[in-house]
Amino acid sequence: MNQLKNNIKDSPVHISIAHSNAYEGGIKLKKEIEQEFNCKELWITDLSPIIAYATGTGVIIAAYYLDNA
Repeated sequence: MNQLKNNIKDSPVHISIAHSNAYEGGIKLKKEIEQEFNCKELWITDLSPIIAYATGTGVIIAAYYLDNA
């Protein structure tokens, strides 16, 4: 979360959260992000089957881009 804070600051941001059989953890991260950042868009999805196979279960990632980029 610190890396997100340093990179995003107060900028409007679009964030995607993806998980591998860790929906509850993804929802928890989504709630934290909603409180911390100025999200123009924030959604949660499953990791692709290939990435989930390579990483295993329980993985949660967040990808983002700034609205002013």
